[in-house]
Amino acid sequence: MNILYTSDDKFAEIAGVSILSLFENNKDADEINIYLIASGISEVNKQRLTGISESYGRKIIFTDAPDIEKIAGTAIDTGLERWSLTVFCRLFISSVLPADMEKIIYLDCDTIIRGSLRRLWNTQQGKNIISGQKTQMDSFTYDMIFLQRNDVYVNCGILLINLALWRQYDVEEKFIKFIRLMGGKIPNNDQDTLNSVLKGYIGAIDPTYNCGPAWAKIKENPVPVPFDKVPDAEKIKNPVIVHFIGEDSLIGIYKRPWEADTDAKQGTAIVYPDVIEEWRMYKSMSSWADEPLRRSPEETKKKYENLVKIIKKCKPLYGLLLRIKKAASRFAGKIRKQESIGKYLERRQKITGIKIEDCRIEPR
Repeated sequence: MNILYTSDDKFAEIAGVSILSLFENNKDADEINIYLIASGISEVNKQRLTGISESYGRKIIFTDAPDIEKIAGTAIDTGLERWSLTVFCRLFISSVLPADMEKIIYLDCDTIIRGSLRRLWNTQQGKNIISGQKTQMDSFTYDMIFLQRNDVYVNCGILLINLALWRQYDVEEKFIKFIRLMGGKIPNNDQDTLNSVLKGYIGAIDPTYNCGPAWAKIKENPVPVPFDKVPDAEKIKNPVIVHFIGEDSLIGIYKRPWEADTDAKQGTAIVYPDVIEEWRMYKSMSSWADEPLRRSPEETKKKYENLVKIIKKCKPLYGLLLRIKKAASRFAGKIRKQESIGKYLERRQKITGIKIEDCRIEPR
């Protein structure tokens, strides 16, 4: 089994906890090879990661992150430093992985693996190049990356990747064209790039392999709800992979288990009551056991608390405004799709000499 991570030094501890949980819960796997694309990871943290792997009799192979902007030939804006350029390394994996490798599972660092990945590894992909957990984005995102609302869009935090097809269709060259077409400004970075370029070649995985903290999206209700009210709750009652997706938006902030001010009544714990302590258990087994938990900035904590108070007090009004906003967005989206996006695409194609069709594989 081949597993891929990407990380910089800031996330080395988070990656280490994820890797340890993977090893701990996949002891029956004949072989697990970890490939880690490293962006400035210190020798100390590399030794810690190597120590975890060796203690389970597994291998970890480090490879330096490529110069993404040099490869793309353009500056890349990752969004006010919310993400680092490391996230784009996923687009150029065939350049750093063994040429004879046919498939690999990609895992984000902010995950814990709670069970066997054998069934995911053995999933038949057919002609799909990647398979991930289906999700939905707002209309603006679909429009900006030239997708329709009925196109498959997946979260790229956990992916099963068919490397053989990836190479066959030379998708890395198409990624470069797409980045240039977008002028290096892509709303959701590499995730949007993968979903737009690989349109028609994307499959779905079972929700149990990418289960994130859930905010209720039932009847426009933005307030977190008990587990039994979450859609598809039965499918994710005992997830194999928990993905600590962070969100800082109008409706609040998901707090992560490595943040010292995480409250068991907020964020992740609403859906998975024990998962915060579970992450911290794996941390206690790792080389970072004695490292203090991170603490979110005080202003972030205050922002979260204030948002929750406002939302709870204004829940009925907020729900009405949200419905009005969605209706207006749908109406504006139709106009934008016909005019604004068309003009945007026309302008980008004129500037770059690249068409969106140049960035995609021919329909099958």
